[in-house]
Amino acid sequence: MRTKIFFISLITVFLLVGSLLAGGVARIVVNDNIIEAGEEIGAYLVLDGDGTYDVYAALTGGVLGSQIFLFTESGSLVPFNGDISSLQNLKLRSNLDFSSLGVREKIIQLLPKVPLDDTSQIKGTYTFIVALCTPGKLDFVYVDQTQIEIR
Repeated sequence: MRTKIFFISLITVFLLVGSLLAGGVARIVVNDNIIEAGEEIGAYLVLDGDGTYDVYAALTGGVLGSQIFLFTESGSLVPFNGDISSLQNLKLRSNLDFSSLGVREKIIQLLPKVPLDDTSQIKGTYTFIVALCTPGKLDFVYVDQTQIEIR
Protein backbone atom coordinates (compact mmCIF):
# COMPACT_ATOMS: atom_id res chain seq x y z
CA MET A 1 0.00 0.00 0.00
CA ARG A 2 2.87 2.36 0.83
CA THR A 3 4.36 1.75 -2.61
CA LYS A 4 1.04 2.54 -4.30
CA ILE A 5 0.68 5.84 -2.40
CA PHE A 6 4.28 6.81 -3.27
CA PHE A 7 3.71 5.87 -6.92
CA ILE A 8 0.55 8.00 -7.15
CA SER A 9 2.30 10.90 -5.37
CA LEU A 10 5.22 10.72 -7.79
CA ILE A 11 2.90 10.86 -10.81
CA THR A 12 0.99 13.80 -9.28
CA VAL A 13 4.19 15.78 -8.65
CA PHE A 14 5.42 15.06 -12.16
CA LEU A 15 2.14 16.27 -13.70
CA LEU A 16 2.22 19.46 -11.61
CA VAL A 17 5.85 20.25 -12.47
CA GLY A 18 5.34 19.36 -16.12
CA SER A 19 2.42 21.73 -16.41
CA LEU A 20 4.74 24.61 -15.46
CA LEU A 21 7.19 23.84 -18.27
CA ALA A 22 6.83 24.88 -21.88
CA GLY A 23 6.62 22.05 -24.38
CA GLY A 24 6.07 18.38 -23.74
CA VAL A 25 7.75 16.27 -21.12
CA ALA A 26 7.64 12.54 -20.44
CA ARG A 27 8.87 10.28 -17.67
CA ILE A 28 8.82 6.55 -17.16
CA VAL A 29 7.73 5.81 -13.61
CA VAL A 30 8.39 2.43 -12.01
CA ASN A 31 7.07 1.14 -8.70
CA ASP A 32 10.63 0.55 -7.44
CA ASN A 33 14.15 1.03 -8.82
CA ILE A 34 15.51 -2.04 -7.04
CA ILE A 35 13.41 -5.18 -7.37
CA GLU A 36 14.14 -8.40 -5.53
CA ALA A 37 12.50 -11.82 -5.64
CA GLY A 38 8.98 -11.64 -4.22
CA GLU A 39 8.48 -7.98 -5.16
CA GLU A 40 6.42 -6.50 -7.98
CA ILE A 41 7.49 -4.76 -11.15
CA GLY A 42 5.42 -2.29 -13.12
CA ALA A 43 6.14 0.64 -15.43
CA TYR A 44 4.09 3.57 -16.70
CA LEU A 45 4.84 6.41 -19.06
CA VAL A 46 3.56 9.78 -17.81
CA LEU A 47 3.15 12.63 -20.30
CA ASP A 48 2.62 16.32 -19.61
CA GLY A 49 2.99 19.79 -21.03
CA ASP A 50 1.78 20.87 -24.43
CA GLY A 51 2.69 20.37 -28.05
CA THR A 52 2.14 17.54 -30.51
CA TYR A 53 4.62 14.66 -30.59
CA ASP A 54 5.38 11.17 -31.76
CA VAL A 55 6.16 9.20 -28.60
CA TYR A 56 8.74 6.42 -28.41
CA ALA A 57 9.45 4.17 -25.41
CA ALA A 58 12.18 1.53 -25.24
CA LEU A 59 13.74 -1.04 -22.92
CA THR A 60 17.31 -2.35 -22.96
CA GLY A 61 19.89 -3.98 -20.68
CA GLY A 62 19.74 -6.91 -18.29
CA VAL A 63 19.16 -10.19 -20.10
CA LEU A 64 18.35 -8.17 -23.24
CA GLY A 65 21.98 -7.10 -23.44
CA SER A 66 22.57 -4.18 -25.78
CA GLN A 67 19.49 -5.05 -27.89
CA ILE A 68 16.90 -2.26 -27.76
CA PHE A 69 13.22 -3.20 -27.65
CA LEU A 70 10.52 -0.63 -28.45
CA PHE A 71 7.02 -0.54 -26.98
CA THR A 72 4.50 -0.16 -29.82
CA GLU A 73 0.98 1.23 -29.91
CA SER A 74 -0.39 -2.32 -30.19
CA GLY A 75 1.22 -3.22 -26.85
CA SER A 76 4.04 -5.28 -28.37
CA LEU A 77 7.69 -5.12 -27.38
CA VAL A 78 9.58 -5.20 -30.70
CA PRO A 79 13.36 -5.48 -31.19
CA PHE A 80 14.93 -2.50 -32.93
CA ASN A 81 16.99 -3.67 -35.92
CA GLY A 82 19.28 -0.62 -35.98
CA ASP A 83 17.67 0.90 -39.09
CA ILE A 84 16.69 4.44 -38.07
CA SER A 85 14.03 4.65 -40.78
CA SER A 86 12.21 1.67 -39.22
CA LEU A 87 11.53 3.77 -36.11
CA GLN A 88 8.62 5.45 -37.91
CA ASN A 89 6.74 2.14 -37.59
CA LEU A 90 7.67 1.55 -33.94
CA LYS A 91 6.01 4.48 -32.19
CA LEU A 92 4.19 4.11 -28.91
CA ARG A 93 1.88 6.96 -29.93
CA SER A 94 1.72 8.98 -33.12
CA ASN A 95 0.88 12.68 -33.58
CA LEU A 96 -0.28 12.98 -29.96
CA ASP A 97 -1.51 16.44 -28.89
CA PHE A 98 -0.54 16.64 -25.20
CA SER A 99 -2.73 19.67 -24.45
CA SER A 100 -5.88 17.78 -25.46
CA LEU A 101 -5.22 14.77 -23.20
CA GLY A 102 -7.12 14.10 -20.00
CA VAL A 103 -5.24 12.91 -16.90
CA ARG A 104 -5.94 9.21 -17.58
CA GLU A 105 -4.73 9.55 -21.17
CA LYS A 106 -1.45 11.03 -19.93
CA ILE A 107 -0.60 7.80 -18.10
CA ILE A 108 0.28 4.89 -20.39
CA GLN A 109 0.94 1.45 -18.95
CA LEU A 110 4.11 -0.11 -20.37
CA LEU A 111 4.46 -3.12 -18.07
CA PRO A 112 1.60 -4.35 -15.90
CA LYS A 113 2.36 -4.63 -12.21
CA VAL A 114 3.24 -8.29 -11.67
CA PRO A 115 4.97 -10.17 -8.86
CA LEU A 116 8.41 -11.59 -9.57
CA ASP A 117 8.62 -14.73 -7.46
CA ASP A 118 11.89 -15.85 -9.04
CA THR A 119 14.29 -13.28 -10.48
CA SER A 120 17.23 -15.63 -11.09
CA GLN A 121 16.69 -15.72 -14.88
CA ILE A 122 16.20 -11.96 -15.35
CA LYS A 123 18.70 -10.34 -13.00
CA GLY A 124 20.43 -7.22 -14.22
CA THR A 125 20.18 -3.48 -14.76
CA TYR A 126 17.53 -2.40 -17.24
CA THR A 127 17.06 1.02 -18.80
CA PHE A 128 13.72 2.42 -19.91
CA ILE A 129 14.02 5.24 -22.46
CA VAL A 130 11.34 7.69 -23.60
CA ALA A 131 11.70 10.09 -26.52
CA LEU A 132 9.45 12.76 -27.98
CA CYS A 133 9.79 13.79 -31.62
CA THR A 134 8.12 16.32 -33.87
CA PRO A 135 5.45 14.30 -35.76
CA GLY A 136 6.95 12.59 -38.80
CA LYS A 137 10.52 13.57 -37.87
CA LEU A 138 13.20 11.80 -35.88
CA ASP A 139 14.50 14.96 -34.20
CA PHE A 140 14.26 13.70 -30.58
CA VAL A 141 13.34 17.02 -28.98
CA TYR A 142 13.06 15.34 -25.56
CA VAL A 143 14.74 12.19 -24.20
CA ASP A 144 14.70 10.75 -20.68
CA GLN A 145 15.70 7.46 -19.09
CA THR A 146 14.97 5.49 -15.93
CA GLN A 147 17.01 2.56 -14.64
CA ILE A 148 15.91 -0.37 -12.54
CA GLU A 149 17.91 -3.20 -11.07
CA ILE A 150 16.45 -6.67 -10.70
CA ARG A 151 18.30 -8.67 -8.08
